Amino acid sequence: MTQPQFTQQPYGYAAPQYAPRPKRPPLSKRQRGTARVAGAVSFSLLTLGWMVSLGAISAVAFVGLFTWIFELVGTAGNGRQAGYEEVDAFIRQLELGTWSGWLLVAAGAGVVAMVVGLLVSALILRSSGAARPWAITWAGFGIAIVAHWLLGWIPWFLVQLVPGAFPLVDPTGWLWLTAATIAIAILLSCVIAAVIGALAWWWMAHALRSGEPTAAAAAPSAA
Repeated sequence: MTQPQFTQQPYGYAAPQYAPRPKRPPLSKRQRGTARVAGAVSFSLLTLGWMVSLGAISAVAFVGLFTWIFELVGTAGNGRQAGYEEVDAFIRQLELGTWSGWLLVAAGAGVVAMVVGLLVSALILRSSGAARPWAITWAGFGIAIVAHWLLGWIPWFLVQLVPGAFPLVDPTGWLWLTAATIAIAILLSCVIAAVIGALAWWWMAHALRSGEPTAAAAAPSAA
């Protein structure tokens, strides 16, 4: 059996040369601006929708759990700890059961807000001539949600100090104070989300930019 013959390349043999990859043009001013707007609007809606849905579902679960627990204790009739009647009266005065329907509506509205946020991002990016609007949207969302996990606790930590500074015995006053602090925390979280979203979408729009300028990107922006 013959062995394969290998020929040695002569000295000075030049390796094949490949054409350098063309440099992608930078984002236009319009594309940078629309990417920031898309990120701020989209991630704010996504954050708001998530918090509203999660808060509403948690409140419904809270109402159901406590109602079930107090019914069990009330049915048992014995083994009640001191202060049971006071806590039971406090829960009943809040009338949380009447809010359950509205809380479920709020949870559905939160889901709608998240879907709208994704659609708005894709539409805004497409209007600026972005080559991959959905890819930018999902990539920006992934980056932004990690950053929001690191910074989103700040508003909630600050508003937790408010109820302690204004102790209220009246259940109605306590309920309205809690609702006000939650609303402030949601507002601050949306502001943080807008800043994070603007930066994340801008970064992903730059990373996923097209190799050739499009007509929409080259068009001058309106004054």
